[in-house]
Amino acid sequence: MSWIVDEDGRVVAATPDAVGQIEDAGDGLLSIEGLRAGSHGIVGTGWTVRVGMPLAVYQGPATLAMQSLVLVGGVSVLLILLASFLIRREILARRQQDTMVAMWQRFDALSKLAGGLSHDFNNLLMGLQSGIAQLRRHRGDDQRFDKITALMLESVEKGKGAVQRLSGFTRQTDASAVVVEFASTVPKLLGIMRQAVREDIQVSADIADHLWPAKIDPQALEVALVNLAANARDAMANGGKLMLSMRNVPRAETMSEQLRGPHVVITVSDTGTGIAAEALNRVFDPFFSTKPPPAAGLGLSQVYGFARRSGGIATISSVPGAGTAVHILLPKAVEVARAIFVTPGLVGLRALVVDDDPVVAQSVADMLQQAEVAAEVVFSATEGLALLRERHFDVMVSDITMPEMSGLDLAHEARRLRPALGILLMTGYSDRLTDRAPSPFKIIFKPFADETLRTALSAVLGELSAYTSKNVVPLDRM
Repeated sequence: MSWIVDEDGRVVAATPDAVGQIEDAGDGLLSIEGLRAGSHGIVGTGWTVRVGMPLAVYQGPATLAMQSLVLVGGVSVLLILLASFLIRREILARRQQDTMVAMWQRFDALSKLAGGLSHDFNNLLMGLQSGIAQLRRHRGDDQRFDKITALMLESVEKGKGAVQRLSGFTRQTDASAVVVEFASTVPKLLGIMRQAVREDIQVSADIADHLWPAKIDPQALEVALVNLAANARDAMANGGKLMLSMRNVPRAETMSEQLRGPHVVITVSDTGTGIAAEALNRVFDPFFSTKPPPAAGLGLSQVYGFARRSGGIATISSVPGAGTAVHILLPKAVEVARAIFVTPGLVGLRALVVDDDPVVAQSVADMLQQAEVAAEVVFSATEGLALLRERHFDVMVSDITMPEMSGLDLAHEARRLRPALGILLMTGYSDRLTDRAPSPFKIIFKPFADETLRTALSAVLGELSAYTSKNVVPLDRM
């Protein structure tokens, strides 16, 4: 609406919509209440032109803009929430996929080992069966007795090693990374590689002196080597040579642009058919395989994943018709000096043995008595706790897997009751070890020899003594 006023402020002209308000004003002047008005004087006269707009109309665009902004903000929040939900679901899906791929990798490696393990188990069972038969026939021949029992013990050690490897391959969670001295692991690694190939393939090693340690998952390394050995086996249909080599590399950047500093390189090479150049860039991709179905294509991806999780990398080189070499570069572990504890003797100590298997419990008690340790046996954690409340013991040796209360729970309760009690746990297999944080108690794996038990007990009591009496030998005095 618009209107014109003279020098006295009287309205002399107005648009029709303004006239009504002039009449409502009753004083001949236009009421501008509720209006947003502007005015401009007419030059040479005292008259003024005024233009007004109702506030509701004037503020309409601003109100609409604010409503639009609130609406857009609400939609943005909903979109952010939806995106967060989708991202979280994608992360969970990828974790599940990684878990499934890891399980496939382990069981794929296990399937490659199955034939060799079956052969070894049959051999060791044959050795045990033959040994027992001979012992029955030659009971009075001490020389033959010693020879036969030595062979039987060797078979038991082989079986123990095979079971431990099976436990590692079937475990659903990776073991905690530990510092590994490679020189001491070579015989074991060569053994599992030989089990993964045929008899017409010659397996050898070339290990450099003074290898650096690396912090890795030992079981994952075994799986990686089994996968590489199996790939080499398939590439050498008519036999050939498989080589495991290890050496130090002071400057890893000379082998890979992605690495820096000192590394240990583990190389597995074969004399097989090799890999075509166009496939080399994809061999580490999950589910990619140059073999016909039912090949899963997971072996080399597991090798690459193991190397990356360990802080290194895996590379491959191949010459078609001449062979393939896979290099696993692992960073050198930082060596930490450790205090050496004075380990007390075992003679005269009192030990409590807890195991729900009477045969195992009595066997452990017999081992302790050979070391002049007074051992008392119970067959449940409940009985063990009752005795700990009533009598004094220097050390407790307990199985982990037991009904009602596990050995881990028993150990925690025993430590609460007797803070100065040495605790040693033993197990053949326990899923409790994969479901929780690393155990604060020392663990030995069945079956074990007398010397293993005595050494473990000495270590337990030595560490306990160091914490209670500060009986530590400084490194500068060694």
